[in-house]
Amino acid sequence: MMCEEYGHRTSGLPDLCLWNPATRQILFSEVKGPGDALSESQRVWIDVFLSSGVPVEVAKVVTQEGYERMMEVQQGKKRKGKGGKGGGGGKGKKRKKEESEAEDEAEAEDESDVEAL
Repeated sequence: MMCEEYGHRTSGLPDLCLWNPATRQILFSEVKGPGDALSESQRVWIDVFLSSGVPVEVAKVVTQEGYERMMEVQQGKKRKGKGGKGGGGGKGKKRKKEESEAEDEAEAEDESDVEAL
């Protein structure tokens, strides 16, 4: 697939081609920063790789604040899942609303990337 008319197929290729010589395995990785989205040609390449059985991933880069917010959301989900009454650990309604909005935002970003693939 990559040998034929290679000059016409470079747009949208993943950013990284990772080779593990010990396992003789390859992984293509498209790197996306905050607010960055996959282009149509990147979606096509990802689909081509996946349909050919070639490992490919989308690696999301987050800011420190984004990472901390993501970890807070994850911790909130773990607490809610333990079945404790209230689940909020004494947090006020405003804090719960912020966590809920952060969860919705994170899930929407993940869903949009998955749907795009």
